Formats: sequence, structure tokens, C-alpha cells
Amino acid sequence: PAAASDAALFARARVNKALDAVGKPLDRTLLDVMWRERGMDEIERAERWPRRSAKLALKLSLQRLGLHYGLIAG
Repeated sequence: PAAASDAALFARARVNKALDAVGKPLDRTLLDVMWRERGMDEIERAERWPRRSAKLALKLSLQRLGLHYGLIAG
């Protein structure tokens, strides 16, 4: 978007870089929980995953995000 400020464009780039660090398909789970505010049961039904699978996917995605931001030692 041409009307977006530099700060908005840089913020979008940082979010995209973080999602790239999380990787596919875990980035989708992270977005579903954090931005779309979907519950674990809802994600598992939509993805046709076994029970408690969304919890594991979220845990893995948060670990990768922590590594990306240097909050967890590699």
C-alpha cells in the first residue's frame, strides 16, 4: 500500500520474518491462536487433527518464535 507509513511497512516486514522463522504449517496455528483468537478445539476440528494436537503445534511454534527473538538458547 502506497499510503502506508514506513513504520507500518517495517512492522509488516518484521511480522513476516518472524512467521518465516516459525515455518509452515506452524505459522498458521500461531496466527489462528494469536491474531484470529481461535480456540484449540476449533483449530483441531478445522485441520482434522487429533485432540491436543493444536496444543503441541502451538508449543512448537512458540519455541521457534522464542528462538527467532533470542529468548531461548539455540
